[in-house]
Amino acid sequence: MNTPRIVTTSHAAMRADPRFHDGSQTVRCSSSQTRLEAGEGCARLPVMPRRFLFVVLIGGLVGCHQGPEPHRGPPEPPEVVYGSVKERDRSGKAHGADFTAVVAAQNAFALRLLGALRDAAADRNVAVGGYSVNQVLGMLYAGARGATAEDLKRALGWDLPPERLHATMNALDLELLSRGDDVTLAVANRVWGQKGASLLPTFLDVLTRHYGAPLAVADFATAPEEARATINGWVHRATGNKIAELFPAGTIDTNTRLVLANAMYLDAPWKYKLDPAATRKAPFTRLDGSKVEVDMMHYDEFLPSVVTADWQVVELPYRGDELAMVVIVPTDLRAFEARPLPRSSPSSSAGSNTPASICRSPS
Repeated sequence: MNTPRIVTTSHAAMRADPRFHDGSQTVRCSSSQTRLEAGEGCARLPVMPRRFLFVVLIGGLVGCHQGPEPHRGPPEPPEVVYGSVKERDRSGKAHGADFTAVVAAQNAFALRLLGALRDAAADRNVAVGGYSVNQVLGMLYAGARGATAEDLKRALGWDLPPERLHATMNALDLELLSRGDDVTLAVANRVWGQKGASLLPTFLDVLTRHYGAPLAVADFATAPEEARATINGWVHRATGNKIAELFPAGTIDTNTRLVLANAMYLDAPWKYKLDPAATRKAPFTRLDGSKVEVDMMHYDEFLPSVVTADWQVVELPYRGDELAMVVIVPTDLRAFEARPLPRSSPSSSAGSNTPASICRSPS
């Protein structure tokens, strides 16, 4: 007998501003580490290659300058199903301690996830959207019970009662979305369920109230390709047309019953623009220690930064000073990556009978 499938996914998109470099320049993306030259409160910033430790903290998201086309949110599905709740709770109410606990758990989970993905793809570049993954698994947790719910709770490091957890996740999402005066930041959640399936009203209420994701109806059983095209279209629109086909042919089939997705879109100008005229050749250190000359952009500004014997950290603000990117540049990337990252939350137990979910991220 075929087993019904639950598909969970998260995805994010960013836009780059061509004005950050002129058309004649090429940013080298060799697997390597970058150098950050720092003086007294002054950071000299090179273009980041593909291979670097990229940390997205709550309140610090990635993005570049807004392009000519305004971001339009994903279209609403033609048929949705509600429980007793018809609208999202936009009060943003959450206990301060709960807020702090959820943020800490999300950051810790992102590091554990990074460690697992890093080991699974040791010679490849890795980008992790921990916030999106938490949003998707939060929706999954809302419908989980018994051992499955306990395993999700342990894996994600959650200690709050479900209602307070979901309310805090909602408040955090609304807080991030409120920081949009100078940037375009969009976060969208969506759940597609099999047409005619009976889902508990309490589950539907949590999806609508705390995630703004009333159930969208799809017919996986008889028209999986049509459902796949609909979902891919939603993803395409939600990520500013950056991800055209998150689900390739065959990933959604007649056994699929539920698809949960989160899309994040950030289109943000830097507070301090990089001047193309400041671009010049500089040495770029590969993982094997060899060096190559590449084009690097620079500017001199007073930025929050920390320099130690093992790494350098700098915070790059976006315009408006409400969002920022935090970049960590190790002195020795090989040694830095060899350091073990936590694999599970302290309360996690060995062994699990939780049914596996299919998690797909865009390459």
